[in-house]
Amino acid sequence: MRALRLVAAALLGLVLTLGTQGCFLIGVSVGEEIPPAQVERIVPGETTKDEILRWFGAPVEATDGEIFARLFDAGEIAAEDLVALPFADFLVYEITDGNARILFTFLFNWAEVKLKRDRLTIFFDEEDLVLYYGLTRQREHEEARDDEDEASDEEDEGLEGDHAA
Repeated sequence: MRALRLVAAALLGLVLTLGTQGCFLIGVSVGEEIPPAQVERIVPGETTKDEILRWFGAPVEATDGEIFARLFDAGEIAAEDLVALPFADFLVYEITDGNARILFTFLFNWAEVKLKRDRLTIFFDEEDLVLYYGLTRQREHEEARDDEDEASDEEDEGLEGDHAA
């Protein structure tokens, strides 16, 4: 009877130990894609804020230079502070991909989180024309992967020709 209890206790301990272990893979994407074809259409000095809003939709961030002027007029901000603030209006478009791998065990836990984002920031002049813009791409894109695959295939073909000679 005692041996049966020991076996039952060992099995229960094993089940509880294995039951508290796990592995999780989580993938999340937040924001809207920034279409490369639309970015190529942006021409500083010609493209209007209205066109940008039609092409990309609502931004994730925006500011209006007039806000700073109103704050200064109301006396709630010092003239010296204005030097550090941007005067041009700007819109920000962003998409972020997050991937996490998590391992839980009885004695050890491990997690890895990777975030990559594409961010387009567009600055406007007083007439709501694009003054300049910046684009940061960290995420992988289908076009880039296709180009890499083609370049890799060309290199492989070149290697095959060298071996045949």
